[in-house]
Amino acid sequence: MIKALNFQFTLGVIPMHAVTYIGYWAYGSSASSYLLNNVSGPIWLKGMANIAAFLQAIIALHVIITLLQSYSLYTAIFMLLYSNKKKAYPYLVFTPTQ
Repeated sequence: MIKALNFQFTLGVIPMHAVTYIGYWAYGSSASSYLLNNVSGPIWLKGMANIAAFLQAIIALHVIITLLQSYSLYTAIFMLLYSNKKKAYPYLVFTPTQ
């Protein structure tokens, strides 16, 4: 996993920067910040591109939130099971009052 991340953040960044610089070289600052404004073609094509971008954003957010929730849940369970509860989390230990 670490090798894949190192590979992505070193060699995988090169194509991303190449596309960025070539795009700026080709269009300059005349390109709109919303790239679909620059596309000429039928209106249904722009509509489909907007729908695809919306669905991709919804799916990506769902995946990220699911991972974050499961990570926080597993972290909380791990901390409760394998830590010294009285030292680390005194508010989680039930102590009857008199």
